[in-house]
Amino acid sequence: TFGRNVYDRARKYVGVWNGDSDSDLAGMSDSLKQLLRLGAIMYSMVGSDTGGYGRSPNAETFARWLALSAHSPMMEILNGPNRTLWYSYDSGPNANKQIVPITQTFAREHHDLIPYVRSLVYGSTQTGMPAMRMMPLSFPDDPAVADMFDEFLLGDALLVAPVLKAGATSRSVYL
Repeated sequence: TFGRNVYDRARKYVGVWNGDSDSDLAGMSDSLKQLLRLGAIMYSMVGSDTGGYGRSPNAETFARWLALSAHSPMMEILNGPNRTLWYSYDSGPNANKQIVPITQTFAREHHDLIPYVRSLVYGSTQTGMPAMRMMPLSFPDDPAVADMFDEFLLGDALLVAPVLKAGATSRSVYL
């Protein structure tokens, strides 16, 4: 079952998405925080509406959100008016011909991670440690990560640091 409103004992039956996020980079940042918080209360099978909800994200936001969603247990891409990747972004005067190849790249990456993520989600039922781990869960003795919500671990093997600023071509990562 896939839902956004669940009760405490539903965690073993339900994949949860974080609800209707704004379709901009601030909404993506909020979504990331919500996904990490869901993990902290033992909901491991989580995801967000890639690109947000309610309006069409610009091509940069969609591309960055695709990268985040590829590294989440659930990758859901909301299609609809003015936000269908192969129609809305690949044609017209403001075409971004890179969106479809970017989508293909991150969909493949998400698919390749399925065995790893499935093992993480199953492991969370045994240990309580979520698949998407906010940094304080993995490094409780490091005060530098106490309020860090822009990086996370996917399991214990992958550090994910989404780019959350418009126009950025790089970002700092705390190791």
